Amino acid sequence: MNADRPSLEAAFAPASGRGSGLQGLLPPKRSKVQDLQPEVRKVSDPRQPAVETASSDKPAGDKTKASDTVPGAARNIGVYLPPELLKRVKASVRERDTTYTDLLVEAFDTIADSTISARFSPVAVSAGSGMPRRMRRIRGSAGIQIQLRLDDRQVEWLDEKVVSLRAPSRSGLVSAVFDLYLQGSAG
Repeated sequence: MNADRPSLEAAFAPASGRGSGLQGLLPPKRSKVQDLQPEVRKVSDPRQPAVETASSDKPAGDKTKASDTVPGAARNIGVYLPPELLKRVKASVRERDTTYTDLLVEAFDTIADSTISARFSPVAVSAGSGMPRRMRRIRGSAGIQIQLRLDDRQVEWLDEKVVSLRAPSRSGLVSAVFDLYLQGSAG
């Protein structure tokens, strides 16, 4: 061993001294499996025999909101609107003193499904002579997120409309409906 270098043996030696008296005072660390199971603890009453009950505490990793467990509770659903459409929607919401959600409900009540689905029909491109070109499906575009306050039934209904009208996404459907509605109410 080189005399010019200090020994590192002490740095890697087991802990002793200062913290050793605290060892065993804290409960052992819980595993992830234990966190997913309800905690069972004894409830004692001198007049009754011991009874085991499950704790109502949520596990630390559970991120469920109370509003997600209440049937019919509204929650925020994000949809993306193109910037120009968003300006028109905001102006309409201010003018009518309403919400994004109420405006959307009004728009769906006014516009026929056939008109909405026509927005999502594939666009045929003329090929001239020769092999026909592939039909391109209308896709959503980048946009700015807004929040709609919808309950479970409304979200389910909207998702069914996405499928039945062959919309590219929930945002694509909402954008098309707002655009069609605001074009009709402006003219």
